[in-house]
Parts: sequence; structure tokens; C-alpha cells
Amino acid sequence: MSSDPRSDRFVEQALNDEVSRLRRDHLGALRSATARERAADERAAALEAQLRGADESRRRLEEALADVQRRVREAEEHGVRLRAELDDVYASRSWRLTRGLRSASERLRPGP
Repeated sequence: MSSDPRSDRFVEQALNDEVSRLRRDHLGALRSATARERAADERAAALEAQLRGADESRRRLEEALADVQRRVREAEEHGVRLRAELDDVYASRSWRLTRGLRSASERLRPGP
């Protein structure tokens, strides 16, 4: 049985066309995958930079919180010291001795 050369060429051309189409499809898919990979790498780099920024912000916030807590403690301690001084004044002999003068002074002041 002999085969028709035109038919063989037709089949060969069809196979060559199919191989070319598959190569183009493969290269297109490869380019697309490469582009997606590049975009994913860029997005990952942007997210890493954002995370570093967030870490830095968190560090600054923690430092600010520690500073505020320190200042609150200092203010509370100062308040305790002032209260103790005021208590000492109220307990002093001079405060007791001048009670009459303070009362008289309050009675002489005009009211609101």
C-alpha cells in the first residue's frame, strides 16, 4: 500500500501547524506566568516594606507609651509629695495659730 505524497505533506503540514500553535501557546503561558511571578514578587516586596514600616511605627508607639507611663508615674509621685507637704502645713503649729486670722479674713471679704 502506498501513501499519497500530497496526503503525507498535508498531514505533515497539519502536524507542523499544530506544533507551532502549541509552542506559541506554551510561550504565551510562560510569558504570562513570568509576568504574574514578577507582579507577585513586586507585591511581596511592597508588603515587606509596609510591614517594616508598621514594625517601626509600633516601636515608636511603644516608646511613646513608655514615656507617657513614666510621666504619669512622675506626676502621681509629685502629687503624693505635694499632698504630704499640704498635710504638713495643715498639721503645723502656725496653721493652727493663724486659724482665727483666716476666719476673720474670710468674714471680711465681700461675697460673690
